Amino acid sequence: MLIYTNVGRSSKFHAAMSRAPDGAALSLRIVELFVHDQTFKTNKIWNNCVGLIQTVLEVVTKLSTESIEHAKQLAKDWKEMIDNPRSWMTLGSLSSWGLLNFLISYNIVSEFDTKEIFRIFGTIPRKQQRKNHSVLLKGLGLADRIPGTLHLSSLLLMICYALLLKRDIMMLSFSSENMCFSYYFFGL
Repeated sequence: MLIYTNVGRSSKFHAAMSRAPDGAALSLRIVELFVHDQTFKTNKIWNNCVGLIQTVLEVVTKLSTESIEHAKQLAKDWKEMIDNPRSWMTLGSLSSWGLLNFLISYNIVSEFDTKEIFRIFGTIPRKQQRKNHSVLLKGLGLADRIPGTLHLSSLLLMICYALLLKRDIMMLSFSSENMCFSYYFFGL
């Protein structure tokens, strides 16, 4: 399976999708098989899967209506699997990161409400969040909703509190220049 290759992964994904009659449909089918496969998925394998998903943005200029509809259904199934504790063990810790990248690549972010997007983002391991938070938030259309400097650990802490308290999210950031915290409220 294409996802399990690691040598020259980006160029192989790009070449395969460029030559396919419908690169988005090819990627979608591979990701669907991958997500529904019951074997445990390591972080390395998730990195390959996300690499394939991100290639859709680079290669495909227009998504077919059929691919978009199929992607919407897969995203809903994927989210249900993430929410199911039994599936979570098989999916691995980076499945939420994969789902958010999938929503971006297939332009179906609007299928989920903002609270749900933030909740899914909150389940991504911190290491992966630090590496990808600005790209993900921008791709999800949320970067412009967060004013000022983003301090990721503060934002995540506030998201967790807001979700627990069912309140609007407050963002807290620390400025090393003036040694103070700034906070922002924004409704979801």
